Amino acid sequence: MDLTTHVTLPVEVLERVIDYVASDDHPGFPTLCNCALLCRALYNRSRYLLLSTVRLRSVQHTFSLARLLRGHGRLQDAIRAVAIEGCVELSTADMSLAVPSLRHLSTFTVALAGILPCVDVLELRDADWAKGTVHPNAFMHLSSFPSISVLSLSRVQFSDASTFGKLISALPCLDHLQCSHVVFLLVYRVQEPVIATLKSPLRMRSIQMDAESAAEMSSIFRNPKFAGQLERIHLGTSLSPLPLKSQDLRHTGYQQLLNAAGPTLLDLDLIVGDWDCDPYTAVEKIAQHFSLAQVKRLGSLNVTINVGARDYDIPPWADVPEYMWIATWLGSLPSFSDSPGKIHITFSCSLHVRPEICERLIRNLRLGGDPKAIDNVLARDPFLHLQEFTIEVRDHCNSSVPEDLELSIRKQMAQTDRRGILRVVV
Repeated sequence: MDLTTHVTLPVEVLERVIDYVASDDHPGFPTLCNCALLCRALYNRSRYLLLSTVRLRSVQHTFSLARLLRGHGRLQDAIRAVAIEGCVELSTADMSLAVPSLRHLSTFTVALAGILPCVDVLELRDADWAKGTVHPNAFMHLSSFPSISVLSLSRVQFSDASTFGKLISALPCLDHLQCSHVVFLLVYRVQEPVIATLKSPLRMRSIQMDAESAAEMSSIFRNPKFAGQLERIHLGTSLSPLPLKSQDLRHTGYQQLLNAAGPTLLDLDLIVGDWDCDPYTAVEKIAQHFSLAQVKRLGSLNVTINVGARDYDIPPWADVPEYMWIATWLGSLPSFSDSPGKIHITFSCSLHVRPEICERLIRNLRLGGDPKAIDNVLARDPFLHLQEFTIEVRDHCNSSVPEDLELSIRKQMAQTDRRGILRVVV
């Protein structure tokens, strides 16, 4: 083979390859950088795609981006997401303390107003939003970004709830809010100052929060001004699931959040952890603090249960109905509400869980009677028109799953199985 032979491809074909590298199915940031540096023919297309997401870490970064976009108007349409990261500054109180702030958010709202017509996602992360670090006019200038529909907050500490309220109310087309490790320093009567910042109810339709953020913010979103138009709620993550301990549920606003969003809620996704969830008291407490009684139009329900160790003493051979709360909780959905389309219940045993915990889960699903209780609930309104019900067991702790587990679940859920809507994934 002659290695000196060069094959010349049309530029259009090469640009299609570059587009594929930049797609969600094949995120190749280093490859795009190499393409941009390879030759002049590939530079413009590669640079255009590299700018789809920009990260601003300082005031200097923000001004540099503004100069680039004002000098190259074609690139203004390229940016789809902007991530503003905390900038480490020296504290005035103690010069030895490094405080990550969002001071350059003010610069972003002024320097880039009107030249980012296609930006859809705004992300704020790794920062301490103390009072005075962001200019008050920044909230006014945020309204000049009408294309922003997604706000993502990750590891952000607000000085008070009113600042958070001003932020979300400043985005006129905000549709989805995603929060991870968001906390407030002042939590006393957190709802009132936030509501005072709203001139009109939010049009936000979707929220996604981990357990830490949900515990802080559920008291805010329980007001109809915030939750009155919510259609999708996702609470908990695999690393930060919602706790089912009664003492934790009692002090959260989960119930008020579900009540406020009940008339419009269509999709509910929950990731919960059953650590220290006493089965003898969980049924009553969960029904009291996490009821679906006000939900009217639920279309799909997905619940993932992270199975973990418990502190209470249960003999390893005991067949205790540890998940009877699922049937009771599903039964709290009022009979006059619309029938859900799909319900998916997942039991997940991670690698760090002891094998005997996974074995007890499997034994409980086979003999404990929990599937039978769920089957009885699904046999009455509002589940008579349910299209699909799925039970999934994810066992990552290398314990052996019996071959007859699926058959045992189907026998216990005979009524649902006869309707042809039962799926068992083991």
